[in-house]
Amino acid sequence: MKKRIKHKLQSTKGFSLGELLLTILIISLAGVAMTGGFTVVHHSYKKITQQANAETLLSTTINKFNNYVRYGEEITSNSPTSITFIDPTNGIKTTITNGSDSTGTGGASVNNTGLIISYTGGSHQLLADSAMNDGLVPEITNINKNGQTVNYTITIKNNKGNEITKQAVTTRLLNE
Repeated sequence: MKKRIKHKLQSTKGFSLGELLLTILIISLAGVAMTGGFTVVHHSYKKITQQANAETLLSTTINKFNNYVRYGEEITSNSPTSITFIDPTNGIKTTITNGSDSTGTGGASVNNTGLIISYTGGSHQLLADSAMNDGLVPEITNINKNGQTVNYTITIKNNKGNEITKQAVTTRLLNE
């Protein structure tokens, strides 16, 4: 047996057909396993990246919304999805609400561009398009002014309307 293996190893004739077919079979099986693995890794990467982007958007939205409301004056909650106040930087009556836009600005959902800030003379998105990447859109609900605090919930949804993450927040008012 040792002689046969030694002879095979020292042979310069090449490989037999059986050896070649076995090698091709092993390489094919390894390729199939790797392709399946790449698919799983790619799907996991997309899901983890979307979750991380949603958490970043949630934090950015809360921070931006708090900066307006915390220092605002004469705050009223007109509905569970809208809040009106006097903007402390320019003294203009301002409303923040969920917005709709048929153009789907910034790759966001076709029916929503996130939060809209409206004032005398115009309106614009509370957040820049670049903050709402991956088709993620913030939505505000359950706005309730309660004395010196405003309670609300920010929900981050994808472009299919599925909830990715949400956070209930209480903001203490400084100018009320």
